[in-house]
Amino acid sequence: MRALVKSGIGAGNLALREVENPSCQASEVKIKVSYASICSSDIMYWLSENEMANNRLKIPVILGHEGSGIVVETGQEVRHIKVGDRVVAETTQEVCNECNACLKTEYNNCKDRRGLGSSADGFFSEYVNVAERSVHKIPDSMSFAEAALLEPLTCVVHALMDDTTINPLEKVFVSGPGPIGLFSAQIANVCGATVYLSGTSHSLPRLLIAKDQLNIRNIINSSTEDVIARIMEETNGEGVDCAIECSGNKHSISNCLNVLSPRGRYIGLGAIHDRDDNLTIQYNNLFITRELRISGYRSTTPQSWGKTLRLARQEKIQFKPLITHKLPLEKWEEGFNLVKSKEGIKVLLLP
Repeated sequence: MRALVKSGIGAGNLALREVENPSCQASEVKIKVSYASICSSDIMYWLSENEMANNRLKIPVILGHEGSGIVVETGQEVRHIKVGDRVVAETTQEVCNECNACLKTEYNNCKDRRGLGSSADGFFSEYVNVAERSVHKIPDSMSFAEAALLEPLTCVVHALMDDTTINPLEKVFVSGPGPIGLFSAQIANVCGATVYLSGTSHSLPRLLIAKDQLNIRNIINSSTEDVIARIMEETNGEGVDCAIECSGNKHSISNCLNVLSPRGRYIGLGAIHDRDDNLTIQYNNLFITRELRISGYRSTTPQSWGKTLRLARQEKIQFKPLITHKLPLEKWEEGFNLVKSKEGIKVLLLP
């Protein structure tokens, strides 16, 4: 079968290859991939920009952790998934099942976790084998293309609906109108909060999609406006209750911290992709004087997948406006460059 294989640590070392089509293990499900979505993490693995990327990879590996497809084979121990089911998958392929994180089903924090598309073969191929416990049926109302975006939405749900509760009286600032930012703004909207979304002039098309198609009324062009001044003006000098940082940009992180009201919540969803990921913070101002609460999140949990699938079945979230390109797997490099340049929002590959 054809697959996009990362064959070595370092920039590049990524190519479309013919590889063996593995058979299902006893507890696995084989999925014929319909769509696979490119994530910024895939760009990070392609370019090997920092140690975080290199440490996650188990070479050689087929990239791709966001995707959808149809079941074509099941292992002998599989009970709840059958051939013909339309499915998506969590990224967790293997865990130790013994550590505190696993005992709490927080598989994203297992130290021995193997994830699809980084340390286990992923969706950028014609077929992918996934552990049954990680496989979910797609709601009938969803297309395969839309379902390929469920994984990044679930990352947002994990951050905003597992530990955090956003209520209709709150003001929420989202920085960065990429896929994670656009999903975050939609979740905050669903919760009834007043939402402010910011991005640079380069991201203006995304801001307009948010305003015109996703019902995010308050958009801020951070290239032409002072974000902090605008937020303080909008909130009568009080600041926002929650700031969600989705870009990994250090200036954006600073803005998020500075627009928070006392006891406000900072939620970090954007990884810093610079080689230098160190930050200098005003400890007393953040934690003592203003009592801010700061948290970060990675990947998903089974609980967050349950909530995401309920949101999808209720059609609370829009997916189609985020899908900007569909390309055959052979044009993976074009797709990667569309994501890298931010010309594309979600770019789907068709194996």
